[in-house]
Amino acid sequence: MAHKLLVTFLVFFLLVASRALIQAQNPGLPSPPQVPVPSDQTTPAEDEARSKLERDMAKKANQERQLALKRDTEKLLKLSTELKDYVGKLKSSSAAGV
Repeated sequence: MAHKLLVTFLVFFLLVASRALIQAQNPGLPSPPQVPVPSDQTTPAEDEARSKLERDMAKKANQERQLALKRDTEKLLKLSTELKDYVGKLKSSSAAGV
């Protein structure tokens, strides 16, 4: 029982620490809802439900990060294309004026 409690505590601690690290790296992303601290008297069904909730939350957070990354990549591509076009116009106008 003590081993199970220790493992539960360590998993919870790692989730909180990883969430804090992710938030520090991506401050614009919303934080997932808080998971209540496990008590000493949890049933296997509660443990399973908590595990499923944690997996679902991690999956959703990962999907949100992937969407944010995709949006940022598309925005970067658009900006770099605009810059390339602008520089091309500058070069062509300076060549025509020479």
